[in-house]
Amino acid sequence: MLKAEREELIAALQELEAQEGFDTHSEKWYELANAIDDVTLSIYQGETALKEYANAIREIEWSIT
Repeated sequence: MLKAEREELIAALQELEAQEGFDTHSEKWYELANAIDDVTLSIYQGETALKEYANAIREIEWSIT
């Protein structure tokens, strides 16, 4: 879900940048760029948490045997 949202935001930013006379220092550009960064960070944090949970489960399995 987050990856799809990120792709949509990137597409919106690229569409905005393709407009003639678009200023990359506009408020709208910064809003989209920050939204992309936030979603990317959420993806990274989710993937990191998933790996940590997998490692914790593996450690539990090893301690049981």
